[in-house]
Amino acid sequence: LATQKATKKWTARYNNWNLIIAELSIVFEDRLKDYIF
Repeated sequence: LATQKATKKWTARYNNWNLIIAELSIVFEDRLKDYIF
Protein backbone atom coordinates (compact mmCIF):
# COMPACT_ATOMS: atom_id res chain seq x y z
CA LEU A 1 0.00 0.00 0.00
CA ALA A 2 2.80 2.41 0.85
CA THR A 3 4.52 1.54 -2.43
CA GLN A 4 1.39 2.36 -4.39
CA LYS A 5 1.12 5.77 -2.73
CA ALA A 6 4.79 6.50 -3.38
CA THR A 7 4.42 5.54 -7.03
CA LYS A 8 1.65 8.10 -7.47
CA LYS A 9 3.91 10.81 -6.09
CA TRP A 10 6.82 9.81 -8.34
CA THR A 11 4.74 10.21 -11.49
CA ALA A 12 4.19 13.90 -10.78
CA ARG A 13 5.94 16.19 -13.24
CA TYR A 14 8.39 18.82 -12.00
CA ASN A 15 8.12 22.41 -13.19
CA ASN A 16 11.83 22.75 -14.00
CA TRP A 17 12.38 19.24 -15.39
CA ASN A 18 14.18 20.57 -18.49
CA LEU A 19 16.64 22.44 -16.27
CA ILE A 20 17.18 19.36 -14.11
CA ILE A 21 17.87 17.18 -17.16
CA ALA A 22 20.29 19.78 -18.53
CA GLU A 23 22.26 19.89 -15.28
CA LEU A 24 22.30 16.11 -14.88
CA SER A 25 23.46 15.67 -18.46
CA ILE A 26 26.46 17.89 -17.72
CA VAL A 27 27.37 16.13 -14.47
CA PHE A 28 26.63 12.58 -15.64
CA GLU A 29 27.29 12.94 -19.37
CA ASP A 30 28.86 9.51 -19.77
CA ARG A 31 26.02 7.76 -17.93
CA LEU A 32 23.10 9.52 -19.62
CA LYS A 33 24.26 9.70 -23.23
CA ASP A 34 22.63 6.37 -24.14
CA TYR A 35 19.28 7.49 -22.70
CA ILE A 36 19.02 11.17 -23.61
CA PHE A 37 21.14 11.84 -26.68
